[in-house]
Amino acid sequence: MSFESPNNPCPCESGRDYLTCCANPSFTDLQFLHDLTKSRGVASAGTVGTDSTENNKPLPDVLVHCVNNINQDPALFPVKVDFLDGSVELVKMSPYWFSESTFLDRDRIMGRCAIKADVSWLNDNVDKSRWQSTPFLFHSAFCGSTLMVRALELLFDSLPLKESDLLSSLLDYRLSADYEESTNAEYQAIVMSLLSRRFEPDQKPVYKANDLQNAYITSLLDWRDDFPVLLMYCSLNEFIFGCLKTEERKGWISNRFRYSSLYFKKRFKLDELPELNENAFVEKAAAYWSFNMMLFLEAVEEFPDRVKTLDFNVMLEDPLSIVKKSGEWLGLKAIDGLNEKYELNWLMGQHAKNPGQEYSSAQRQQELEDVLNGEGEALQKAEALARKLLGERYPEHGLPLKL
Repeated sequence: MSFESPNNPCPCESGRDYLTCCANPSFTDLQFLHDLTKSRGVASAGTVGTDSTENNKPLPDVLVHCVNNINQDPALFPVKVDFLDGSVELVKMSPYWFSESTFLDRDRIMGRCAIKADVSWLNDNVDKSRWQSTPFLFHSAFCGSTLMVRALELLFDSLPLKESDLLSSLLDYRLSADYEESTNAEYQAIVMSLLSRRFEPDQKPVYKANDLQNAYITSLLDWRDDFPVLLMYCSLNEFIFGCLKTEERKGWISNRFRYSSLYFKKRFKLDELPELNENAFVEKAAAYWSFNMMLFLEAVEEFPDRVKTLDFNVMLEDPLSIVKKSGEWLGLKAIDGLNEKYELNWLMGQHAKNPGQEYSSAQRQQELEDVLNGEGEALQKAEALARKLLGERYPEHGLPLKL
């Protein structure tokens, strides 16, 4: 089928015809913002609500439509909001691009056009009372959360919001010297209103946080009492495997530990947290896993009616049953007429972050054994550290409030 005849719908699902949407040479393939030069080139489609006129190019009609309807649907998604410097970056999206985006961070979001704005413009234009009940999925990393969101999208009428920076922007403001309770309440209302938008009335968004946003769970649950939360995790050794799997992952856990250890030491009064040398990747993984278990246990104890927990291995044992139970807990509407078992069997045989690459539970188990082989002494030290940090709360048989 050719999209080039008049009135043919654009494949990006914007609802407009192809010639006036992604085929328009004035903005098609406009790359993102200045710091994405290496991966995708540079340009922005224009700006709104800023005082600067240096790059204040007029917006293409397709973006004017998105700006004017920012409260109606998620077609304009705030990929980056910095409440400390007052800047906002928004991207034209559609159901297709939300589904295709591995994550919604600035490097991996798949929308075609970007515009800049400022927080005051967002504050003036977002209806802060438009919150619609939206489920949240938090996770400890390397525990199947991406696979879960893809499965929920496959079997339920849901809009995947995968690892946006929006909750991080709220957490950054909350921890800053500029924090004011009344301003924070306004910012939170903006973010939650934007996250709860949907293209269709029954199509609930599912917000999958990134692991750094776990520190915001109880603040989020304190805010309202009308949405469910699912906490996904894996065992200590499986998390360590995830952190050691590649050299890039070793750098990841070192950065996570360095970035978060002082925060957690203060938040949970962890005087027993030791100094760890540069190459103590296994112990750093154990400490960071323990930090996340503390946050999950805090949420479980304070909000037992709002939270369920899920060990990734339980999902792997019976994927269809667990995905269906997860969708029901999150309040999603099942898609009628699906061969659920067939669809999910296909998905479970693919790599969650690289669709098309075959991957199985047996392959994962073999990789785990290969990576952890020879780490016996380090694993013993790691478990000892986790038990020291968690004490009697160490989840010997998994976290409570199991799905």
